[in-house]
Amino acid sequence: MKRVTLAMYMLQPSSATKRSFSISVYVTTIIIACLFSNALRAQTSSASPTPEYQRVIKERVTKIVDVLEITDSKKYNNALETISSQYFALNDIHEKSKEKIAQIKKEAPAEKQSEEIKKEDEIKSGVLKQQHDRFIAQLKKDLSDAQIEKVKNGMTYNVLNVTYTAYQDMIPSLTTEQKDKIYT
Repeated sequence: MKRVTLAMYMLQPSSATKRSFSISVYVTTIIIACLFSNALRAQTSSASPTPEYQRVIKERVTKIVDVLEITDSKKYNNALETISSQYFALNDIHEKSKEKIAQIKKEAPAEKQSEEIKKEDEIKSGVLKQQHDRFIAQLKKDLSDAQIEKVKNGMTYNVLNVTYTAYQDMIPSLTTEQKDKIYT
């Protein structure tokens, strides 16, 4: 009986061991909480745009949609929502890519960085293409082709038309096929 009691006594932690254990649990809990909060902050930084950014996008989109002269309020609101969502999605894609490139520059060996960054750019281009295709398909539900062109011009500050006109002015001998290629 004495042996069992002695063994049990030896297995019981001392008060110093208990304190040490509780401190290490406390420190571990704090470290995990900090890591978790940083992970959440990183996730929400690109997922939730600032109120200022939202305001600017709302104003920009309203200007674009007002030019379309939409009389149906449902189509008007759908266009506002679709275009706003596109701006937020594009921003999210670019921000995530920037974060990935920063991570590559920080973690990848110098000789691999260029290759890894090129891969990330290719991935981003593919994601942007998919997003663009979904965006156009969504716009086609409520807008005509002419209205969609106005949306594109509004979102790109009319760069396409300015560039297209400049090419025609610089090279008046462009064929219809060449003009079509430039325009698409």
